Amino acid sequence: MRIAGILAVLAALSLTAQAALVVDFGGVDYLGNNSAVTPSYTYSVGDFDGDGFADDQEALAAFNETTPIAFNAAYLGQPIYGGLRATATNDIDYFQTVSSLFMKHIIRGNSTGADFYRGQSANLPDAHGTFQVAVAWMKGDFLNGGDSSPVIFDSTSSLSVTDNASYRLEVGRFIVKDAGVYYVSEQTFNFAESSTETMTFASDDNDGNWAVWDQSLGFLPTSFSPQNFTDIQAAGLLMQQNGHDSNMNAVFNIAKFEVNATVVPEPASLGLLALGGLLLRRRR
Repeated sequence: MRIAGILAVLAALSLTAQAALVVDFGGVDYLGNNSAVTPSYTYSVGDFDGDGFADDQEALAAFNETTPIAFNAAYLGQPIYGGLRATATNDIDYFQTVSSLFMKHIIRGNSTGADFYRGQSANLPDAHGTFQVAVAWMKGDFLNGGDSSPVIFDSTSSLSVTDNASYRLEVGRFIVKDAGVYYVSEQTFNFAESSTETMTFASDDNDGNWAVWDQSLGFLPTSFSPQNFTDIQAAGLLMQQNGHDSNMNAVFNIAKFEVNATVVPEPASLGLLALGGLLLRRRR
């Protein structure tokens, strides 16, 4: 009977992993007015278009996973971390001599509805500029227990992003940080066919194909492999426009980003629950 009781308790505890919404951005009127953040850029010259000549200029606000974007204090949503990058190819001093670069993170306050995130560039070179944005939400801010317990993907999980009239988004990918390593998804989105794009997962041990991401914003992955994430520590989006046409602007608007995952209790917690269950059974 005692063995049967132990097995019964452990079987019950095995069901304590819970599907949970751990990131929930958007759908809320966060601010009455816009909150725009212009980061500090580092300018450099190099071969950023791969043509063998160091004749390109880069403006980089590197992806920062330790300090969130400093939106207005009235923004009470989960903190957002990010980076911005722009390039002028075949022009080593474009941003100083031709145009003043405009590159910002923005929470667009909407007095008549839900606010949204905007990554925006302007004054990029006609026909030979690029723009990349990365935004992410960190484990320390995960909801529903995800901040303190392991988070995984299984067949009930999903990553979902909803557009709000983005302009010149060429390709977007999902970002996941697992066990200290960042990855970008093979699955892409550009909202050409739907305003909401979703990534789902086949099973607990099959999270689809991903490429290791070195956190550089000009990253163009070429090699993907199957992954099984066991300790998700961040999730977000990498969005790129590689080659502008006229007007020299790019606007990536994210109305909503959701991460539905599974929160798994720590083994120590399971052990305490099991012990409590056995003690209750003995008292009976």
